[in-house]
Order: sequence, then C-alpha cells, then structure tokens
Amino acid sequence: MRNAWWIAALLLAAAPVRADPAERMRMMALRAQQTPEGLVAGKPVTEAKGAIYTARYEPAGGAIPLARMQTWKITLTDAQGAPVEKARLALTGIMPQHSHGLSTVPTVSEVGKGVYEASGLKFHMPGWWVLHLDVDAGGKAEMLEFQLLL
Repeated sequence: MRNAWWIAALLLAAAPVRADPAERMRMMALRAQQTPEGLVAGKPVTEAKGAIYTARYEPAGGAIPLARMQTWKITLTDAQGAPVEKARLALTGIMPQHSHGLSTVPTVSEVGKGVYEASGLKFHMPGWWVLHLDVDAGGKAEMLEFQLLL
C-alpha cells in the first residue's frame, strides 16, 4: 500500500502542466509584437511621459552594458515639472518578443528632491526591452514605460 502512494505521487508530479488559455494567448500576442519604429539600438528613449508624471533615467557610466549589474539615476517630476518626493517606485522589465523579464529584481530608493536610484538592473541579452516604472505618490498612481533596443 505504501508503494502505491509513492507511485501516485510520482505520476501526479510528472503530469504535464497546462498553461491557462488566457495566459497562453497573452504570451502569443507578446511574441508577435514588432519592435517599435524609430527605436534605434544604442540610442534608448530615456524619458517616459505620462498624464501625471514624467521620469528620466541616466545609467551610471552613461551606457547600458549587457550582462552586467548596473545602477540608474531616475528623476521624477509632476506634470508641471516640479520634483516628486516620497514616491514609491517599482521597476520591472520584459522582452516582449521573448516573453521573459529581467533576470534580476531591481530595487528603487529615494536619493532626494525627486531623484531616485534604481540598482540591481541586469540586461542579460540584446534585443527589445520594455521597462515599466510604477509610480505611486500622494495617492496618485501611474505606470510609465521606457523602450530600449540593446
């Protein structure tokens, strides 16, 4: 009887995992996307403008290296151009054509006067990257997007 329990557990563990149909469709749509026109390798768009906030990033050292940990300075302003302080920021990234994200989990901390530091960024392969910067300050939330072609 004890052997039957182990056999059943092994069979369940080896059963194929079926992806949720909605998730499968989302992944297929991501892979079908084309790199946006005007996006040039080595010349990333360093500003993301939303209805509430504008963010600009500056990689330490000026360039975005591949396969190396890096830190970015992020400047956050409101629609009037005033620095946004005490915001909660989260930075995530995805390669739309490959359906995977960053190999690291960046952390963002405030340096002061609307300036933040994102550390722990690592782009592990060349290609089209989309970074999402989630901003929440004073009860106003918005997601900004940066496009990069590395």
